[in-house]
Amino acid sequence: LTLPNIYIWLLGFYNMFQVFLNITSELLQFADRNFYDEWWNCTNLGEYWRLWNLPVHQFLVRHVYNPLLKRGFKKPIALYVVFFLSAVGHEYIVSGALGIVSYYAFLGMMIQAPIIYVQVKTEKIFGKSQLGNVVFWVSFCFIGQPTCFIIYYYLASHKN
Repeated sequence: LTLPNIYIWLLGFYNMFQVFLNITSELLQFADRNFYDEWWNCTNLGEYWRLWNLPVHQFLVRHVYNPLLKRGFKKPIALYVVFFLSAVGHEYIVSGALGIVSYYAFLGMMIQAPIIYVQVKTEKIFGKSQLGNVVFWVSFCFIGQPTCFIIYYYLASHKN
């Protein structure tokens, strides 16, 4: 289940970020076409969330993170609020698409917050390495996403 899930996810990513958004940009004559950076080379989950969807990342930084900093919130609190809002948004999209009410996508994202903290502290001690990239691919792509897929498949197939 892991490999088909990754292939489907990568195909969806390619279709959305490389095909659809570039066609839309061409039609609307939108010059800035940087929709993602090299997320596949990231060494921690925080880096992944910053790189894989730049329009959403830039929106959240501009309209949530920076205003929170200007109002006197500390950086870790502002980051947590942005991550929380992103988790709520992901849950809304997944649950809405499947027509169910659940909390698993939200929970899956919120569990990543302390993991990101540990990864950042570990990188400060040991430096960035490809081991971090391997941990990302194994934990997020080979375990995390297929597990969520199975949970949501079960919920969708057993709804009333």
